[in-house]
Amino acid sequence: MKKIINFLSSAKLAILLGFLFMSFSFAGAVLPQEGVMEPREITEWQAEHPLVTSLLSQTGLFHAFRSWPFLAVLLALGINTLVCTITRLLGGEETRRYSTLEYLGSVIFHVSLIMLFAGGFWSAAARFDGYVVLTEGQMFREVAPSYLRYAEGPLRRREHTGFLAQLKSVYLKYESGKHLVNLVSTFEVEEASGRAREHKVKVNHPWKHKGLAFTQDKTGFSPCLSIHDTATGKLLFDSFVALKTFQHGSTKEHKDFISLPVHGERLQMTLYPSFSREGGKIHNAGDELTKPLLRLERMDESGNVTASKDIESNETAVLGDLSVQFADLRYWASFRIVDDPGYPLVVVAMWLGFAALLARYAQGMISWLKE
Repeated sequence: MKKIINFLSSAKLAILLGFLFMSFSFAGAVLPQEGVMEPREITEWQAEHPLVTSLLSQTGLFHAFRSWPFLAVLLALGINTLVCTITRLLGGEETRRYSTLEYLGSVIFHVSLIMLFAGGFWSAAARFDGYVVLTEGQMFREVAPSYLRYAEGPLRRREHTGFLAQLKSVYLKYESGKHLVNLVSTFEVEEASGRAREHKVKVNHPWKHKGLAFTQDKTGFSPCLSIHDTATGKLLFDSFVALKTFQHGSTKEHKDFISLPVHGERLQMTLYPSFSREGGKIHNAGDELTKPLLRLERMDESGNVTASKDIESNETAVLGDLSVQFADLRYWASFRIVDDPGYPLVVVAMWLGFAALLARYAQGMISWLKE
């Protein structure tokens, strides 16, 4: 029994576990992580790195902070700290070496470390982290298929609540027409009483509902396109498209594409929230939505532009055998939706550890200041 206790409280074990912890942290920072990146991006990365993927696919390093090996390391670190603390207290070593205040600070610091590992373990094991993109007016039901991507710990047992919320509006305030200085999203949720209630999500100010915290992430533009076949009049597409935003130096480009029913062809869209014409060319005049223009480019399977047209809101363009109407324009917003049961314990542990360090070294600091 004594050998087991000595092993569990040994400094060598702590060093080994610390090395493993840093290894998992490094892997989590370098390798594409499931639930953080889109599945398509992970698949592409793994296809480009087949050797690394074949070696690491069974280790859990593509979801490093939710894997059983990582949880085992956290648990072992907690046990190592706990056994070390108990043996030192029972042995009376701390009371012989330090004053009462220093001894108290040392004990509390060790307790805070145990709490930190316990909170970290529970956070990694039971955390839920989802990502969703919504256009103004779109409904969101809290079920698994509604998320663009999500990840959850292996010990999470809480079911999806299935509540229904609607993104009513996205408010953006710009400075000089280019610099975003305020972003507020408004949700509407029907309460148990049947009354609809509004909730706001601001940057760094999440909205919490049913145990989930909605945190504002990004925003962009979502034009609504109505596409018909000019020959038959058949409706081929009628929906909003959340355009991606690309940063080019100090300017942004809002664009994306949809696949057309014609083999291998696609329709690329580029939005100018506010535009100006100089020398017959279109220039982006800022990100504030004042005078939107949508550039449509029909492209063949080789990526060559076969037809293009610039249209403003409520206008229609004919591109070959397709009629495309720019029917509406709204904002989209993305949100991280998180349930982290271990987070409160981690926060308490960090503050407790800070207070313990002050108690542990307060006397020495006072003596140093008096000299």
